[in-house]
Amino acid sequence: MKTVNDPTYDFVKGIYMQHVPLQTELSNPFQANKRQRKKPIVKTLKEAPEDLKDWTAKNFTDYFLNEYKKAFDGIYRVTYTSDNKIINTHCKC
Repeated sequence: MKTVNDPTYDFVKGIYMQHVPLQTELSNPFQANKRQRKKPIVKTLKEAPEDLKDWTAKNFTDYFLNEYKKAFDGIYRVTYTSDNKIINTHCKC
């Protein structure tokens, strides 16, 4: 029988002759990264001053946080940097 020089046959034969790694040596790039979810931090309510004139932007932010929790039964993630800017534009704290 005569052998034919077929480049496709040589390519497939070269792949076929390669060493196959064990299952433990393989990595799956599509495997889900199992990270723990961050649990929300439950903050204790700090007492705000009795007089509304003495409230700071942080007091207003904490107040609206608690009102959101009561109204929607959800978690509002407070970012004082951005929330205080919004409150400061509406009132002079």
